Amino acid sequence: RTIQQRHEIAVDGSAYHSYWFCEGCGYRSDAIKTHAPGIFLHSEGYRWICWRGTPYDLTPNQSVIVELLHERYRVGAPDVHQWDLMKKVGVQNSRVRDSFRKVNHELLDTLIIHKAGAPRGTLRLAL
Repeated sequence: RTIQQRHEIAVDGSAYHSYWFCEGCGYRSDAIKTHAPGIFLHSEGYRWICWRGTPYDLTPNQSVIVELLHERYRVGAPDVHQWDLMKKVGVQNSRVRDSFRKVNHELLDTLIIHKAGAPRGTLRLAL
C-alpha cells in the first residue's frame, strides 16, 4: 500500500487543500488549508483572472497585457518591455500604468511587477 500526499486548489483559488490518501484502503486524512498567494487562474481570452484569491474583470487592454505577460512567463522569458506590451494593445504613445489607472490599479506592483535587476522599462508577472 502506498500513502500519498495530494493537493487540490480551493474553489476560491486562494489556497491548496492538502491531505494524505491511501489508494489501497481508501484512507483520507483531514484536509489542511495551505495559503497559496501565487495561484493565478484565468478565463479564455484573459477577460477574467483570479489572483491571490481575488477575482478581477479585466478591460480589453488589460486582458491583452496580462495574456502576453503570461505567455512569456510560460516560455521562460518573463520580462517584456512596456512598449512591446502597448504595441500589442495598439496604443503606442502610452504606458502600461495608464491602462490600469481607473480599474484594477491594485494589480500593478502585485501581479504586474518590475523585477530588480531586469532591464529598465520591462514588466513581468509575479508568479
